Amino acid sequence: MRAPLRRFLAKNPLCAPLSALVCSLAGSWFIAVAALAVAIPLFCGLRRIALCSLLAGVYGWEFQHFRNEENTRIQAVWLDPERAALEITGSVVRTLGSSVILEDSGTGRRIEVSGGSAFPEMHEGERWRVEGIPEKIRNSPFPGSFDKRSWLADMNCLCHLEAYRAEKADDGTPFSKFLAGSRYIRRWLASALGRGVDTNTPGYQTLVSLVLGEKSLSSPETIEVFRRCGCLHVFAVSGLHMGLAALLAALFFRVLRCSPRLSDALTLVLLALYLYITGFPVSAVRAFVMIAVLLGGRLLRRQSSPVNVWCSAAFLILLVDPRQLTSAGFQLSFVLYAVVVFGSLWTLRGAAWWAPDDYIPFRIRTRMEHIRSATDSWCRGLAVVSLLAWMCSLPLTACHFRTINLFGFAINILIAPLLPWIMGLGLSSLVLSWIPSMAIHLNKAAWLSASLLFRLAEYPASQPASYLPIETPPPADTVQIFVFPYGGHACLLGSPGLLIDCGTKSDARHRLLPALFAKNSHPAAFLATHAHNSQIGGRNLILARYPKIHRLAAPEAGSSPLNFDTNAGRFTLYPPRSLPGRIVADDASPVVLWERDGRRLLFAGEAPLPTLLQLPEEARRADVLVIGMHTWNNALDREWILSTGAAAVYLLPPSGGFSPSRRQNAAAAQAVELKPESFTTFRLSEQPKGKRIDLGESLP
Repeated sequence: MRAPLRRFLAKNPLCAPLSALVCSLAGSWFIAVAALAVAIPLFCGLRRIALCSLLAGVYGWEFQHFRNEENTRIQAVWLDPERAALEITGSVVRTLGSSVILEDSGTGRRIEVSGGSAFPEMHEGERWRVEGIPEKIRNSPFPGSFDKRSWLADMNCLCHLEAYRAEKADDGTPFSKFLAGSRYIRRWLASALGRGVDTNTPGYQTLVSLVLGEKSLSSPETIEVFRRCGCLHVFAVSGLHMGLAALLAALFFRVLRCSPRLSDALTLVLLALYLYITGFPVSAVRAFVMIAVLLGGRLLRRQSSPVNVWCSAAFLILLVDPRQLTSAGFQLSFVLYAVVVFGSLWTLRGAAWWAPDDYIPFRIRTRMEHIRSATDSWCRGLAVVSLLAWMCSLPLTACHFRTINLFGFAINILIAPLLPWIMGLGLSSLVLSWIPSMAIHLNKAAWLSASLLFRLAEYPASQPASYLPIETPPPADTVQIFVFPYGGHACLLGSPGLLIDCGTKSDARHRLLPALFAKNSHPAAFLATHAHNSQIGGRNLILARYPKIHRLAAPEAGSSPLNFDTNAGRFTLYPPRSLPGRIVADDASPVVLWERDGRRLLFAGEAPLPTLLQLPEEARRADVLVIGMHTWNNALDREWILSTGAAAVYLLPPSGGFSPSRRQNAAAAQAVELKPESFTTFRLSEQPKGKRIDLGESLP
């Protein structure tokens, strides 16, 4: 085996150093594999490659231990409990909507900074001096929410600073101003693409995102369509965009009859300019490094292999930022690159589908045979590469994002012919923007093509089985309680069961719907307890996501109880009581009784005490009680809670904060105070059994 190994390592000299670096970064368990990456080149007589592998392994081990220890030490200093405040002077490296990432001038470490409504607007490249309270980066407790902690950790962001004072130090260095200028250029180019078209349509949002990577102009609904159909890579400047830009540049220089070396050099320059305009996203930098390695080898007149290009790009990126190894983008980029290369080689060597026989000489083929041969190669390559890419991305997306997409293979085949066409039209419009009439016509053509692309993605995204979580559906007796940050809450009784309220529009979009999707929960019915924005502001989003859901209206005061059954059990809605005098929204809150397998849960919500007192005696008995606090007529009466016999009481937080007497009122039961911005789930069958109490004797 020595001769084949020697030939492989000599042709791909960075394969062994990359293996040593990856294994040393992966942890102590892979040190043995890293040692093999040094021993195998020595065995083959390749001492230089063995030395490079040894140095790469040492570098990875040093980073894994010493650099992480240094970050831990700095983080401990910043988060010292005895520190009243933290003052930092640094440059803004990225803006994140309501917060920014600041790079400390002293340590080079990054910190997320945000403030109140009076927090000044910061721009990339500027230097600011901020002072505030440091705290750990917290993730949202709701399942399916964005993993902010891991994302910021990949960017070397150690903690969060809630600033109460911020003053501008200076405008930044010339280099930082140069980097920050890409944002202004990108916005100007986006406005240039909008001339002559409707900028409020999904077609324009898709066009700007595909050509410039400007996602800030896209609505959440547009992004959600591409996420659900498995084509979200259209919105992130990555290998797809850089590859299309390189292909278009190469075709342009070929039309100009440039020499191959001049064409490669100018293509690299244009790709660097495109990378600057898009703001140096990490995924685009990875793709640029791979293309630069390939074109650089051709410029130096060196024969390059796809494996060595792959290893060289990965090795260079990990040398600069070893944290990229654990990121989903890094793994997807290099896995899909390997799949594309392997699929292309397989297509070239595979049997034709409808092309002429390979034994027919190329020169004597008819025009139709040439067309058949070209279309056969193109269709086989597209189908094979798309299928292999979809199959290899499934485990990675399931591991990192806990989701799978069933239609991604077919949709990517449908939209593949449109992508270079839209990119070509968009870039041509930007190049010819100094000719207004021609630029407007190109914009309209690109906008129509992008609108067609959106329509192709919209239909499969609306199908219920297109975008699925990997979690199994919860048991039928599962209860999920969502408490939102500013007083609203929602509760899902059973699976599939009854969803009670949904919070504001922001709560429903960013917390409730992602959590229901991540837990693979499907409500069968929706109940709005009362018409208040904090409770039902996101109702339209819920109805749009679940169009077949059964809509329930709260029964009016004085009407009969409403009964309905689902696979999760029987639900009974008891109407509110008519109250004289002042009426508030909470007075319309009904009471819900859920019965399943001999267990009973009573959802009182914000119903006032008179509504609870008018319940029939049999309806008051429950094993689990979920109760909130009325605006002014507090339902947390000790005697009434005791009369239910509930062994477990879940106290929903009021908008004004907790009352000191709440736990005392529920002292006879296992009381759980639900905090704002929290998620609680339990199974009804696993809750303690309540006691049956003589209701007539317990009430005053």
